[in-house]
Amino acid sequence: MTNMTHGAIAQHSGVCGENLIEDMFARVNVTGMDYLDWVKEKRKNVLVRQFRFTNVYGTNARLDFVFVTKSGKKIGIESKHQNVGGSTDEKLPFVMLNAGKCKFDKFYCVLGGEYWTKNRPNQAIAAINKLASKKKYHFKIVKTGQLMGDIDFE
Repeated sequence: MTNMTHGAIAQHSGVCGENLIEDMFARVNVTGMDYLDWVKEKRKNVLVRQFRFTNVYGTNARLDFVFVTKSGKKIGIESKHQNVGGSTDEKLPFVMLNAGKCKFDKFYCVLGGEYWTKNRPNQAIAAINKLASKKKYHFKIVKTGQLMGDIDFE
């Protein structure tokens, strides 16, 4: 990753986080599929990539993933994987507000990378999780290693 701009490094890190999440689901026999294919098939027990929705500003947006459980519940998953400093932490409240607008059964913001393990205190995560619970958004920030243990696959 030498000679890459700060933004390019951050983008590469984000893609790594999304790939990691998709790999974790594949290990428990949940396949991934693109949003447009899912719209046609409406399959269950599938991880839908780049799920389209309208964000809090009223504009078109894409969520990294929506896991559609065996029973048809929708669980939103947004990955914030970062190995370098930047503005990702400032995006967390926006992710929380979108979670409230989406009205999924559950919504996870998954944090991974060195930036979150070394540079960001857990107080920020706890504060946003507390605010989300007060607003009844069904939103939770978790670290990458916590996601699969927290999800209800049924």
